[in-house]
Amino acid sequence: MALKVSGKLNSTGGQSQLSTSLLFTLQAIATVLLGILPLVVVANFKNRKKQASLIALTMLLTLLFATWLFVSAKQALQEVGKLLTFDNIGIGALLVPLYIIFLLLALRGINKDNKLIRSADRLR
Repeated sequence: MALKVSGKLNSTGGQSQLSTSLLFTLQAIATVLLGILPLVVVANFKNRKKQASLIALTMLLTLLFATWLFVSAKQALQEVGKLLTFDNIGIGALLVPLYIIFLLLALRGINKDNKLIRSADRLR
């Protein structure tokens, strides 16, 4: 059995069968929305305050989404009597911390820009 964004892939007798549910459909939709949200952040480059708040929102939603995926993966694997290991979830488990790190770097860049703008305003 393998977990995919769209459902559980069961291999029995050499044949693979994808079983989907509403939960997996909602997770797929949330994945797409979390992928689009950074594009919205970049599009708001003229409003740094809004950009910073959207990055904070993105980090919060990402952590909640990662928790949701972890819980649902653990439950799906318990149904078939397996433990949640790196072999079951793959490299995707490493993408969430990497995503958070890049969001923190973007937030740090926005804060540096704000500091630079404030110092330039003092000089005027």
